[in-house]
Amino acid sequence: MRIAVCDDDKATREHIVSLIKEQDSNADITVFADGEEMLKADGNFDISFLDVEMKEVSGLDAAKRIRQEQEETGTSKSIIIFVTGYDKYVYDAFDVSAFHYLLKPLNKEKFADVFGRAWKEASAMQEQEGQYLFEKVQVCRRKCT
Repeated sequence: MRIAVCDDDKATREHIVSLIKEQDSNADITVFADGEEMLKADGNFDISFLDVEMKEVSGLDAAKRIRQEQEETGTSKSIIIFVTGYDKYVYDAFDVSAFHYLLKPLNKEKFADVFGRAWKEASAMQEQEGQYLFEKVQVCRRKCT
């Protein structure tokens, strides 16, 4: 499971990483200081924690580009969780099918609940994709033989 943490505040990035590691010490976490840096990263993340307002590319803009790319490539939707100090963007989060919207300062129990649900959702999506690929291979094998 690949997890991205994208926030322009170093202390916030470190705090989110520590909260994730409390839930799963073996999590594959990549941190980014801005949305542009994250968008240039290799591959798709299963779960992304995005700050809404950042100096370069905002979390909302990054999320829009992520969703657009996923739609164009037919990739399944990753889980996006916004982490911000502003509640005024909560409705914009719906436009990119955000999984959740957490307000700073982060509540440890709320974070654990949201992360646990996101982890289960991402795991279920991975399992579903694996089953689909298996069935697709089986169909091809029957037709080819």
